[in-house]
Amino acid sequence: MVLNVEALLRSLPRPIALPMDKKTFSFTIPTSAICVAPNDIQSVKNALKEHALLLDLPKIKPIIRDPADARLFILLNDVYAKEEIPIENSVVHEYNLSIDYSYWTVAQIIDAILPPDLDRITAFETIGHIAHLNLTEAHMPYANEIGQVILDKNPSLSVVVTKLGEIDHEFRFFKMNVIAGSPSNLVTTVSESDCRFTLDYSQVYWNSRLAHEHQRLVTSVFKSGELICTTFLLFNR
Repeated sequence: MVLNVEALLRSLPRPIALPMDKKTFSFTIPTSAICVAPNDIQSVKNALKEHALLLDLPKIKPIIRDPADARLFILLNDVYAKEEIPIENSVVHEYNLSIDYSYWTVAQIIDAILPPDLDRITAFETIGHIAHLNLTEAHMPYANEIGQVILDKNPSLSVVVTKLGEIDHEFRFFKMNVIAGSPSNLVTTVSESDCRFTLDYSQVYWNSRLAHEHQRLVTSVFKSGELICTTFLLFNR
């Protein structure tokens, strides 16, 4: 099996059984490596790349150092015999490539969790340390796993919420469900246009997607010294 992102994704069982076990995303794949003298690294790497033999995976460096004796190895994208390597006097070694939960992106993990007939989760909004996304009713059985993946992969976030129903409050804040993190941790601080706002996201409407419009008004429309009045008593300015 030639190693590429598509091949790795095919290695994941789908959908992942719930509750999610992070070990499901860990496995070892046999491949090959060749020992290379330091002065020959670049030329050998280029030759392997030209013949489509070089390991080319995101987040994985194809050049590694043996911790035992400081030898350098170049990783290949499959198990090869010496005769298949177009490098003179090359020595091919077996190598086991280990992949674990930390390797995968949010989107890849969530795609593995969800059944194929459900819409993908492509984005979420951040409000300080809070992530907000809108899940459909069909997504709710997987909500806690989705929220935990977002927290795992975004250390600056500590709470994930999803909107419940439609916005019907006169001040535009919405009913929400905390799907990861603590429900008591909804007071957050948001920085925008050199200002800092502390707010309770469960009680205040804030739309981070309007940040560029706010900045445009500040830099291109409003003038220094002007008094700006708004009829909308929201943090949304």
